[in-house]
Amino acid sequence: MKKITIFLSIFVLLPLTACSNITDPIISEDTKLQTCPDEMIDNQMPRVVFDDASLANANNTKYYILDGERRELSEFDEDWVKENCDVKTQTVY
Repeated sequence: MKKITIFLSIFVLLPLTACSNITDPIISEDTKLQTCPDEMIDNQMPRVVFDDASLANANNTKYYILDGERRELSEFDEDWVKENCDVKTQTVY
């Protein structure tokens, strides 16, 4: 009986101790960035549209640059950016 108690204790405590190492905060998918991007890129390069999927991508011509990396407009709280940031737009052809 003692072996069974120890065995069950291990299976109950082991998952609890594994969860104690988690330090990353949980961020919901609805969370939008409230930070000023470095610039906005307006891509006006010509493109070829083959199907509906590439048509959807063809309409996605504007994006932000944040810390040297491309970030989509949908990642940002657009109202917050408009109120708090002076973002320069670079149009590329």
